[in-house]
Parts: sequence; C-alpha cells; structure tokens
Amino acid sequence: MESTKFKWIDLVLFIPVFRIGAGDLLSLLLLFIYSLGWLLAGYRKERSDWVAKGTIAFLITTFITYFQLAWAFMDRSIFFFTGGLLLFILSFFLERKRRQVKGGEHI
Repeated sequence: MESTKFKWIDLVLFIPVFRIGAGDLLSLLLLFIYSLGWLLAGYRKERSDWVAKGTIAFLITTFITYFQLAWAFMDRSIFFFTGGLLLFILSFFLERKRRQVKGGEHI
C-alpha cells in the first residue's frame, strides 16, 4: 500500500498538451517532471527499480531535448562532442547515486 501513493507520477504522461499553444515545450517539461519524479521517489524509498526507471526516462528526455534544441544552432562536431560530454557527466552522477541506493548506503 505504501508504494501505491507514488503511482501518481505516471499520470503526468496523460496531461493533454496537444491542445495548448506551446505544447512541444510543455511536453518536454512534463517528461522531465516524470523522470525526476521517479528519481526522487526512488531515492526517497531506496528502490533501485524506481531509480533505474527514472534514470532511463531522464536520459531519453535529455537526449530528445538536446537534439531538438541544439541541432539547429551548433556546428555538428561541437554538437556531438558536447552531447557526449553531457551524457558522460549525467551518467556518472546518476550511476554513482544508483549504486548508493542499490548498495544500501544511506543518502
């Protein structure tokens, strides 16, 4: 019963953003809220499966946002170098935090 109160996070994905004028920006924001919601809930409850779900959602959302926003503005070599660096840094911090939760260390 305790874990069901965090299931509301999934409902964020069903907000109808296609009816709003800035729906593309709002949909990206909602995807970030969804992924951060699962990350924070997983860290709070020390559930590694929730942390993994939030990490995957966060990386996919970051990947989509980066391609949508930076593709038109950057030179291609700088684009891919910066993207790789960004993903490396994100994965380093998220993996370290995931290992703390999985290892049973207190946050």
